[in-house]
Amino acid sequence: MSLEDKVKIIRDESGKEVVQMDMDVFKAIESYIEDEGLLNLMLEAGTKEYMNKNDAFEFYSSLKKED
Repeated sequence: MSLEDKVKIIRDESGKEVVQMDMDVFKAIESYIEDEGLLNLMLEAGTKEYMNKNDAFEFYSSLKKED
């Protein structure tokens, strides 16, 4: 199944274009965005580019949560 089969642009009841996609596509996009954001925070903090899973979790846990 191609990406075009999994993602569709449709119009809602008000005529606005919206995207409808399979959950696996959404989860992949969500994961990419979270990973990219975490990488940028790591680079801003001056951390090394590679962290093992435990180091990354510790770093992520130490970040301030926004209200």
